[in-house]
Amino acid sequence: MLDAKEEAQKIYEISGQDYLKSIQLIEQQLNVVHTRAQVMVGIAGMVITVTGFSGRQIVETSDLAQYLVVIGLGVVLAATLWVFLRVMIIHWATASINDDPLKGLNDLITYRNQKTMAYEIGGKILGIGLICYGTAVSLMLFA
Repeated sequence: MLDAKEEAQKIYEISGQDYLKSIQLIEQQLNVVHTRAQVMVGIAGMVITVTGFSGRQIVETSDLAQYLVVIGLGVVLAATLWVFLRVMIIHWATASINDDPLKGLNDLITYRNQKTMAYEIGGKILGIGLICYGTAVSLMLFA
């Protein structure tokens, strides 16, 4: 895997040393991360909606189900907050424009990599919350 500096050089080369084309390529990658982050927030919204309709039934199943649904909901909300604050914050690609194209591309790639890492962490947090929440729903269904 290339580091940001090497990747900037490669992107600049394959785009025919066209700075705008290079920026657009990285911007497309940022759009993928943002779209996936929106999906995560949508999943969290479904969890909140299900809790609104079935939360009482779930927590009345058992003490374990009660703890799991509360923990699951809390962790899902934490994942949503993490993704919202770390991934969905807007930073325009043009803010990285620099007189030195490779420096500007390096900065933009570093920014993309930070958002990608934050997305991956958010996904893991969301997964833990969904496991807890799904286990609580399963306990209700088997009761």
